[in-house]
Amino acid sequence: MSEKKHIRVGIELNHVMRNINKQIAKFYQKDFDDTIDLDELDYKDDILHEVCHFGSDEEVVDFLYSEYPYEVFGEAPECDRMLSRDVNFWIKDMLNQEEYDVEVFYYSMKEFDLTIQSSLFFLSRIGARVREVRMPRNYDELHELGDVFITADPKVAQFKDKGKIVIKNNFNQEAVKNADLVYESMRDFLNEDKKLEKVTECLKEKNNNQESHGLWTWITSHLSFLALKLKIR
Repeated sequence: MSEKKHIRVGIELNHVMRNINKQIAKFYQKDFDDTIDLDELDYKDDILHEVCHFGSDEEVVDFLYSEYPYEVFGEAPECDRMLSRDVNFWIKDMLNQEEYDVEVFYYSMKEFDLTIQSSLFFLSRIGARVREVRMPRNYDELHELGDVFITADPKVAQFKDKGKIVIKNNFNQEAVKNADLVYESMRDFLNEDKKLEKVTECLKEKNNNQESHGLWTWITSHLSFLALKLKIR
């Protein structure tokens, strides 16, 4: 029996699993602008910057990381009902196939201090059963953690040598342009009959592109060397 191919899949929390936009709008309305109609908002928008109007970056940091870390990061709803449950089912299903050894981990960027424990509470609250949760300090660190990322983050979608499955939001059109696959929601991805095949397609495309690039680099370098030799003669 051949050895299983190992794949690490990172699933982003914010805007993929966790709807922090609803919580941001709720508590901004409470403290800053009670004229906001929460029922009229499109939570696919960039609520923090398009609906909220803070006076400075310091106010944003204070709001998210000092005043309401638990409410925003811990009490946020899932982006769709029973989302974590169905990720758990997908992980369990992958144990019953023989070709790939797949590790799934959750990750969240820009976490520190009180948001860390709040995010861990969120994961316990939704019954997450992944064996690994990562909170990278920067994108270089995240890059080394996975092979395929399910993300809403335009910066992650720019990773050149990784598979990128982008969950579409109104604020991440650049991410969509750089994606291997695009879905309207994590629920839409989970509704796919062949989710693992979609993940591996991303990797195969990356590997093929890298091989083609490597071959072209070899050809052009040797042609340049040959041209130089002919010129010298």
